[in-house]
Amino acid sequence: MIDGLWKLLCGYAIIQAEGMHLERWVNACRQAGIPLYRLQRENRLCCTAQVLLPQYRRACRLADKQQCTVQRIRTGGLGALVLSIWRRKIVWVGACLLAVLLLGAMQFVWQVRVTGVQGEQAQQVLQTAQTLGYKQGVWWKQIDLQQIERTLMKDPTLGAAKILAHRKGLVLEIEIIPEQPSPDMVQPGDPCDIVASCDAVIVSVIPLEGLAEVEAGDVVQKGDVLIRGAYPRETMETRLVQARGTVTGKINITESVDIDLIYDWPEPTGREYTLRTLQICGWTTLLTEPLPFAESVVVREKTEPLGGTVLPAKVTTELHQEVNLIPRSRSYAEAEAMGAEFAKQLCLKQLPEGVEPAGWVVQSQTTEGNQVRVTVQMQYIQEIGVTAAPSTVVTPPPQEET
Repeated sequence: MIDGLWKLLCGYAIIQAEGMHLERWVNACRQAGIPLYRLQRENRLCCTAQVLLPQYRRACRLADKQQCTVQRIRTGGLGALVLSIWRRKIVWVGACLLAVLLLGAMQFVWQVRVTGVQGEQAQQVLQTAQTLGYKQGVWWKQIDLQQIERTLMKDPTLGAAKILAHRKGLVLEIEIIPEQPSPDMVQPGDPCDIVASCDAVIVSVIPLEGLAEVEAGDVVQKGDVLIRGAYPRETMETRLVQARGTVTGKINITESVDIDLIYDWPEPTGREYTLRTLQICGWTTLLTEPLPFAESVVVREKTEPLGGTVLPAKVTTELHQEVNLIPRSRSYAEAEAMGAEFAKQLCLKQLPEGVEPAGWVVQSQTTEGNQVRVTVQMQYIQEIGVTAAPSTVVTPPPQEET
């Protein structure tokens, strides 16, 4: 059994020997240490046998010395399979090319994926990553994962408690872990305070249980006590209760936008040109002649991914319209109105769902470079009180001296 396994591992050849001195050839093989498996005599001048591939050439040389001829009928075993593949140069060249292509493809980003958020927030994260230069087709060595995390953590609109950017195979995955409200450590019936959930200006305070610490018009910061769940008493220890009540506050959101007073107006000339480009990984090549216009605007764009390719590739078709840039100026009032509209849209994106704005404050000023800076402050009203552990320490009543 061991000989059979060794024969399969090394590979073997089924040979046919012919000649007048077959017995001499068989004896010479045995003396030389060349085992012949399944030796069978076909007739007086012919026999068949199996020999290990590493010893096949030695058996042929011994046959020549005994004036016999040896022909190989077929081969078998693992060694024969490896040998047949090794002799086929085209297979090896193809395998090497495939390995090089796969190795090259692994050096580039094939996809940027955002998890943890959906919709506009996911698109916002993708746009931020593209602004940093991290997109499909970028070389992995050019990507700083910590820079992505630091940049996105500065965006308050994401509401992320933590951001993780990591590589998963050929995919750059950006995981957004949203902030979760801290678990309510106050059990029903336990003493507690009502504190501010954010910075605000108090609009109304309706205490149902406990003492109000603020009144309408007060400015509070996040964590300040609004209704204290404690009743101090002179002759007895402080009585702690579960504070109950409603506190509403006015919250402000501020955004600023800069508008140019002198700008370039694109005046169409009527000429158009279709530009097609091929993008493979991080390289871009033109499929048409270069753009013949000095200045143009893109009026239509279409991207089609190419299937069946090893590397990520796509064809982009853009319809360009030639324009002449004509210097124009806008009035201060026009710039202020335009900036206010843009800033209001930015504020509305941060407005909690189901809440309506309570007021707007618009301020503008002229900055360097012929620009108008418009600052918009949006105000909205909502309940800001949340329960928290009591901050009052129970003090025993003073004892009379005897």
